[in-house]
This record gives sequence, structure tokens and C-alpha cells, in this order.
Amino acid sequence: MRITNYWITSLSFVVQTFAFRENIALKKDTTQSSTYLFWSNQQPAKSSLSNDGNRDQHDDDPDGPVCSHTKLDETDYWWAIDLGQEYTINIITICGRVDCCDTITAALNPIVEICQDNEDGDDNRGSLQMDDVASSTSEAEAIAGKMAQDIIKCQLCDASKNVKWKCVDCSLHLCDECKTKRHSKFKGSEDHVIFQINQLGTSVVTDAMRMLDLKNIQCSFHDEKCSLYCDDCNRPVCSLCVLETHQHHQLVKIDEAFNQQLTKLKDLKEKIENDLLPFYRENIKVMNRILNKGLDTYEEQKQKILHKEKGARDKATLEAIIELDKRWTPKIEAVLTELQRLQMAKMDLKERQSEINNAIQLRQATSVFQTFLRVQKNLPVKSEIPRHLFNFPSEKTPDSESTVKTPELKIVKTYKYASFFISNLNVLKNGTFVIQDNAKIKYLVVENSELKQICTIDIEEMHPGCNDMTVTDDCTVYLSECRGHDVMCVKKGMKLKRFATIAHEPHGLHAKDNETLVVGFISGVIIFNLQGRQLQKFEMDTFLCPEKLTTNLNGDICIIDRSSGDPDYMYGKIVVLGSKGELKWTYSGHGIENSSEDEFSPFCIVTTEKGNILTSESNTIHMLSKDGKFIRSFGEKQGIPSSNIVEVNNNGQLILVEMSGEISKIHIVDLINI
Repeated sequence: MRITNYWITSLSFVVQTFAFRENIALKKDTTQSSTYLFWSNQQPAKSSLSNDGNRDQHDDDPDGPVCSHTKLDETDYWWAIDLGQEYTINIITICGRVDCCDTITAALNPIVEICQDNEDGDDNRGSLQMDDVASSTSEAEAIAGKMAQDIIKCQLCDASKNVKWKCVDCSLHLCDECKTKRHSKFKGSEDHVIFQINQLGTSVVTDAMRMLDLKNIQCSFHDEKCSLYCDDCNRPVCSLCVLETHQHHQLVKIDEAFNQQLTKLKDLKEKIENDLLPFYRENIKVMNRILNKGLDTYEEQKQKILHKEKGARDKATLEAIIELDKRWTPKIEAVLTELQRLQMAKMDLKERQSEINNAIQLRQATSVFQTFLRVQKNLPVKSEIPRHLFNFPSEKTPDSESTVKTPELKIVKTYKYASFFISNLNVLKNGTFVIQDNAKIKYLVVENSELKQICTIDIEEMHPGCNDMTVTDDCTVYLSECRGHDVMCVKKGMKLKRFATIAHEPHGLHAKDNETLVVGFISGVIIFNLQGRQLQKFEMDTFLCPEKLTTNLNGDICIIDRSSGDPDYMYGKIVVLGSKGELKWTYSGHGIENSSEDEFSPFCIVTTEKGNILTSESNTIHMLSKDGKFIRSFGEKQGIPSSNIVEVNNNGQLILVEMSGEISKIHIVDLINI
């Protein structure tokens, strides 16, 4: 199918059959005579933008064009689409730009012809004329409906061309007489949905088609139609499904569920368009300004070094430039990482916006259910730009070098433990180590510079294991059940018992001040007192899977979030919540010098007595301030081995566990200038 003979700007192209069920042009292969670059952003207005499902046609989108456009200096303009196979086409909708160029769109004559052979072999044709040009989607569909009305016959009497009605249930086009005298005699016709042809393109048709589709959703497991919706399983169900597997689930009428989810989709669309997208666009502008300012400042400092040495490339100059790069590279990389995060979030939101728009426009009710399930998950949230990214390394002076004390880590003692794998480790105030070694909890003390086991607790019944462990000073061990819903507890010499049951699988645990227990679960945190009573609960889409967590001296909850919600997926971020559950900041590995991983993969997290935060990944320990500012990293270059477990003892020393071969090493580390 090819459109010719006019300057083509900003088309939205829809091709439909008489069933009005499907846009057969959607996302099919297209081409055009040339491609225009919009002046505002130099982005190509590709031919595929005409049939991508977005009918909001304009060129002033800050992210690039949303419509097709040919070059201005051509004499033979055309746009073409390959539908992939032969169709009997009855309706073609072409929408012009909504921001300008209505006079250009009015010059279409002809655009494309709609043909249908009648019984006599005559060729009935309809085409859009100058007076039939639409300025909006609904108007264009109404014009297409008028064209269809003029070129087809009533599908009951097969004689009258005065078609004015369509029965949605029968999928028949009717004249006045057949609607009144013949169709009304059909069994059950009093419940059929009939609309006027000239209502095509209005919400009346869309709503009618959806209601019909809603009544005809077939069960995936039984030969029945679905009349209910299971909120627990998020899918339509039939009466047999209810009897077999959904008896105790939350069920609602399918039309009620549809209306609820359609409303939520529209609310989410408004939130994305009016809240989230503007937020990310503005923050991307801010980050670009930070990046440009940083690069300019770096270049100024570099030129000062070169100018001081009058361009000489002696050893001192090279060392000064190397030192400058060493201070600046982590900062620039951190800014670029944050900029990439913001851009990815904005792209994610744009995709969700497009999905929602398509679902709202489509006349299949199932598209609303399916889209709602997809777009509500893991929605990007408004996380502020970390404040430390606004600060740049200053020029070094002798005075500043003498007053700045660099944080250091120094291993002062090392103990060997005869096991190749330690799952969890805690330290009591008296210095006792409490470790999880496979299905056993072991208490270890130091005697004659060696570790001595004084007690063992069997937790074999917690098969397939636990996700995390924490210990209070009265030696009570709390364990989060893997693939279950229970938080268990046990004391020396006693049996394992249930402390609390929650609705989701528990993950990270932390005993705060020996008074409360903080429990992380998928997209939430619960705080219990040590008698098992729930004190607070935070549920949010800020994070997915809180694998480990701790608290800080200001009451913040510091969380290691596994970004995918899959424990086997090791990449993630640090999420910090205030004492009321509000998001304060996030950290994704900015400015790391010794990390060999492309993505941040934290394992453990602790806080120091001054409120600094330490988190470990495979070969690096990251140090942050309590407000999320990156301080420095430690790795093999600083004499710190690859460590998986990090803890802080009562003396303020860091406990590292290095696991290699059949022996684990427990290192005691002094924190210097921290």
C-alpha cells in the first residue's frame, strides 16, 4: 500500500477490517521516499513512526520525533507499508499532526483507495477527498466509517447500501429496515450491542467492543468462559477454576476487575506523564550540566599544571597529571553512571507510557489485564541525585594535603577456621563469634590466639536453609526461612521455634539495639519487638529484594537490594530509608577504582560508630558517609583480601571473612581515620 502526491508530514496510519478488532498496519514494515531531521534535536523522523501505535503526532517532543516526515526539498514524496499478506481492507485512518500543518494535510487528494468487488463484478471505490480530511484520530475514524457506509451493502438483506448500524455481537452491518424487522427477531438480540456507523472512532464503540470481549474471554484450562477475576493469581477464571484451585482466593466479577485496572492504568499514565517523566528529564539536564562543569574544571586544573611547568614534560609534571587523573576519573565515572541510570529510567518510563497508551486504545479487554500486570512492576521511582556528585575535586595545596587524613584499613589479627564456607557471621558484645556453617549454628571464642568451638545448634529442619541470620546479646539467634514465610529463633540448648510468620518470604534480618528486629521481604520492611509484635511496616516500590540490612546511628535502615528479586542474580544497589520508611538515597557503585565487575554486586553491609557505611562486593569494600557520599574503596592494592562477610565488633573493628580452599580466614581489621 502506497501513499503519494503530497508533502508527507506526521502521519499516524491505521488499517482495519470490518470486525473493527485489529489494526493490521501496526508495526508492519514501512519505508518512505526520504527522512527529515527535525531542527530541534536532529533526530530522524523515520517512516516506522507512522504505525508504531502512537497517534499523538507532533515534532516538539524533547526526546525526539514521534511522527514520520519526509524531506522538504523533494518533488516526489511517498510513504509505503508492507502488510505482509493480502487483506480485504475496509477502513483506513490517517491522522495528521496535532500541533500544525493542517493545511498541508488538507492537500491529500487522493491518498489511497479502498476497493471492494460486488456480485456484478463492478468495482466500488471510496477515497478520502479534500473535504474529508481529519484533524484528530476520532474524526479520522468517523470519516473512515462514513466511507465504509457508502461502499458496502447491508449484510442481512444484501441489497440496501444505506448501512447505518453495526451489531457488535453478530459482527453485521445493517440498514434501518433490517435492524428493526429482521435482526430484532434473532434469539437473544435484545442483549446485543448495536451502534451507529457514524459513532466509529468514539468511546461508545471502544467500550462496546471491550464489553463484548470481556464476556467472551475463554478459560485457558476449561471449555468455559471466564466470569470472575482472581486477584491472588492475577488472571481471569471460570467457575470450574474456582471449584478446583481458587476456592479460598480473592475473587471479583471480571467487569469490576477490568474497570479497576483500567482506572489504575489511566492513573499510572497520568503519573508517568505529569510526574515521573518531567522529573527524570529535569535530572538528566542537571546531570549534563554537572558533567560539562566537571570536564571544564578538570581541564582548567590540568592547564594550570602544564602552565606552571611551562609545558615541560618532566617527571614532576607527569606525576601531577597522573595524580589529577586519579582524583578526577572516579568522579567523572560516577557522574556518567548516574546519567546513564537516569536515561535508562526515562527510556523505561517511555516504553511503559507507550504500552499503556496502546492498551487504552485497543478494544481487547485482555490487553488491559496483561498490560496492567507488566507496567506496574518495578516502576522507576524518584530517587534524588546523590549530593556528592555536585562536588568536584579541588586543586591540591600543601596546606590541604597536610590536614586531610585518608581513611585506612589495617588487618591486625587473623584466625583460621576449618570450613570452606561460612554463610553468616555475627559478633556478640563479649567477642564471641556466632557463625552459620551449612545447617549448623556454631559459637566460637578465642583461646590462645585460636578459635575454639563452645556450642553447636542444629538447624537441619530449616530445609532448604535460611536467607539471613542475626543475633542478640542474650544469644538468641534469628533466622529468615528460605522459600518460606517464617522467621525462626533459637537459643543455646533449646529447640528451634517460630518467632513470626509474614505474608512473603523473609530475607535480610537485623537486631537493632537488642530491642527490635528488622525484617526485609520483597518490596518491604517489617519491624517487630522481640516479643513478636509488629511495630511498623513499610511497603514500597523503592526496592525489590532486601537481601541484607542494618540500621545506622541516625535511625536509617540501610538495605542491600537485589535488583531482579532473584537471589541468584547478584547485582544490586544500596537503598537507605528513613525511620518512617521514606527513601533518602541510593548507591550503585559510583566511583569505584578497584572493582573488576561491570555491575555493582554487594554482599554485606554494616555501619560504624560514626555513622559511616561499609559494604563489600567480591573484591572491594566501599565506604560511604551516612548521607550517601562516596568516601573511598579498599581492595587488594590496600592489602584487603577478597571478603564476603563484613561485621563490626564491640571495639569498632571490622570483621572480614576470606573464604578460599578448605580453610576460611577471619580477619580483625582496625579502622583508621574513619
